[in-house]
Amino acid sequence: MLGYMNTSLSQLTTHYRDYGDGPPWPFFPIIPLFFIGLFAFFAFRYWRYSGRFDATATARRLYAEGQISEDELRQRLAVLKATQR
Repeated sequence: MLGYMNTSLSQLTTHYRDYGDGPPWPFFPIIPLFFIGLFAFFAFRYWRYSGRFDATATARRLYAEGQISEDELRQRLAVLKATQR
């Protein structure tokens, strides 16, 4: 039995073929990291700016519906502009 295992191991090692060095090393980990970073960038942008546009749109909608005056609209927009980062 031991002789059969030695023969099998020797056949595996002698018939081994090198099919290249594998995937290109620098690009293999960089590509997934690029897509993860791209997703995080756009998610952060959406999260950061979504609240400000909603508040501005709400103030303008209230003015358009006649619920607030022009002075109050200007006051609210000034407050929103002052609190921007």
